Amino acid sequence: MNITAQTTVKGRDVPDDVVPGHALGRICNLDEAYRQFPKDLVDELTSQCLQADEVAYDAYLEFKDPSTSSSWQMFEQALEHGINKVEAPGPALQKLFADLDRRPAWVDENQLRRGAVAMWRAGALVPIVFAYSTVAAGFIEPSGSRPVLFSGRLMNKARLGQRLLESFRFIANAYTPGGMDRFEAGFKLTVRVRMIHAAVRYAVGRTAEWRWNEWGVPINNLDAMNTQAGQFSVQVIDSLAKAGIRLSKQERADIFALTRYVGYVIGVPEHLLHKNEADARQKNRLHTLLESPADDGCRMIVNGIVDYSCEESFGGYDVLPPLLARLMTVARRKKLARGLICFWQPQYVEQLHYKRDLWRFALPLVRPVLWLNDKVSRLTPHKDAQRAAAVLREFNHAIATAKGERSLADPEEVSSDVSINAHRIGAYTNGA
Repeated sequence: MNITAQTTVKGRDVPDDVVPGHALGRICNLDEAYRQFPKDLVDELTSQCLQADEVAYDAYLEFKDPSTSSSWQMFEQALEHGINKVEAPGPALQKLFADLDRRPAWVDENQLRRGAVAMWRAGALVPIVFAYSTVAAGFIEPSGSRPVLFSGRLMNKARLGQRLLESFRFIANAYTPGGMDRFEAGFKLTVRVRMIHAAVRYAVGRTAEWRWNEWGVPINNLDAMNTQAGQFSVQVIDSLAKAGIRLSKQERADIFALTRYVGYVIGVPEHLLHKNEADARQKNRLHTLLESPADDGCRMIVNGIVDYSCEESFGGYDVLPPLLARLMTVARRKKLARGLICFWQPQYVEQLHYKRDLWRFALPLVRPVLWLNDKVSRLTPHKDAQRAAAVLREFNHAIATAKGERSLADPEEVSSDVSINAHRIGAYTNGA
């Protein structure tokens, strides 16, 4: 197919000789994408592989520039108390917090709270969905696994456990009722994750191993958009539905509104954010169609998540139901976890080299019970917030930050990890 050349807009630090977004090696099924989706949408989203969160990146570059006064200390002060409390912040830091302190007109605080309740009201099933559908699906895709492989933080058990804790802390705080209020933990964790992304982009993009013409910008706008529109919206809602928990149209709209705002705070350009459920599903389908198949690195990360979650507990909290965790051997827990991935993400079974064994029927067997329990709970909707609070309380207790421990990794430490681990990337990416 003869494809019209894109107008190439490149993010900061992208080499001049990088090919247009649609010509990157990571882009698959482009002809089919043009047949199934509007050309303008395909062109826009593929071009975003060469762009990322420039606002946070400029702030990060300002921190590293000794000629400016901006620093991580100023960032933390502005995050905790407001930019007006910071003395002489640099222009990039001011720009970052001007964006963060602006609430778009489409944000409804009550809807954000309803979205968080809708997301968690199903109780203990929700962390299982996050572990074996949402997070797993993100790392099955090479676009999600590449930066993590460079950091090396999912390559050994000890560091993998810490990385999972950080992910679960972000999820539990950002998607909790009221968590995205300006000075609440969810908002602040989301902004800190945003700056970690900037640090990873800076470090990874300066390694000799990053293949610009294959992968585009590290943690680019296309993938950041899909994390909220796809992973934390479509995947969560559809996985709950497959388990017998069917959310109402209003509940789904509230979840999509919440993830849209989280996307805004984490740095997805406003014009790219999903506007509603139909828009999110369209963008997620297109991202999935364009995605490359899983490679050894993806399989290593997903299997590491399965192994750790089945061998260890998070502060006494088991991802799998406590009774199963106590009665089943570790080997059987792993089979169950893989079965859940096969059930929720059947399109990835061959890519993960999993067998379609009987464990994939484990959840369908108990689905009638989950469905009935959900129907009964619908009779008392005034208790939904209590149900959400109960599972969040237990989950947060398990993943609480220990004394002297950071809730998230230090961005500069992650940047240093990249320089140490980058040479190993070729062993996991199948040369692509």
